Amino acid sequence: MKCEASWQAALDRSVRAGFRVHPLDTALTVTDWSHLSAEEPPLPVRTFTELWAQQSAHHVVDPWHILVESAASVTPTLRDEVVEPSALGPLRSLLARLEQVAVVFGHPGNWTSPDQWGYLLQVRHAQRAGVYAHVLLHPPASAQNLAQAEHVLAFPLPRSYRRFLLLTNGLGLGEREASYVCGAGPQRANWTAVQLNQWLECARQHEVSASWREFQGTYAYERIMDRERGEDTFQSDESALIPFASTYEQWCFDRTRPDSSGEYPIVLWDHELREATDRYPQFDAWFAREVEPYLFGNA
Repeated sequence: MKCEASWQAALDRSVRAGFRVHPLDTALTVTDWSHLSAEEPPLPVRTFTELWAQQSAHHVVDPWHILVESAASVTPTLRDEVVEPSALGPLRSLLARLEQVAVVFGHPGNWTSPDQWGYLLQVRHAQRAGVYAHVLLHPPASAQNLAQAEHVLAFPLPRSYRRFLLLTNGLGLGEREASYVCGAGPQRANWTAVQLNQWLECARQHEVSASWREFQGTYAYERIMDRERGEDTFQSDESALIPFASTYEQWCFDRTRPDSSGEYPIVLWDHELREATDRYPQFDAWFAREVEPYLFGNA
């Protein structure tokens, strides 16, 4: 599908899903912002759109720089953390192939989030011309967001994952975000439900501690059902796991096995076998091997 046709189709799907959308082919006016939302956009979103307009005027757009600078409006020290080319290399590679971007407000019915601002991206395939996929980014997490999630989890989030969240507080694979990487903190979840462990209310939040509440509640209930039937259908100990992403199954950090750099191995949780399988040593490796293939399928 041609670039413009693919982009227009993605915009149309976003509107049908419940988003208000403004492509960044022109700078946003006061009227444009008011059409998106009655609420004031957060500083990172303002910064992102202003930098995009400035660079577009000079016909030299650097999406990675724009994303970093918009996130640095919340966490200035982030610039030092991502100065090395290897830092979040898989995300940087994806952004290097960015063709189109729009500011969005809202969310589809399959997930909810207190913060409804974000960016819809169209990225091209690394090798195949004319093949595109769509990603949703979110305004960056703050250090306080991360601390609040870590308090609930009683677990320090892995360093590479923390750095990712400081750039984009979660990521949607496709414009409806049916598959996703979790964000962190009250910005992305019903925090009362998270704090009170109302795990049935934590569904559809796409936030790491809410996802953990729901995951632990679900499997604790299933273990009770096992005991009542006099059987044990679990192959692995789910209580050691913190789910952080959902594609064809749930991806989890194994909190019991930190390495010396503060990273945790990533396992794939098979919900039918109730079994965890080791797959990757840390978040960046997982992102590099799983996100883009999932986005593009067999393209």
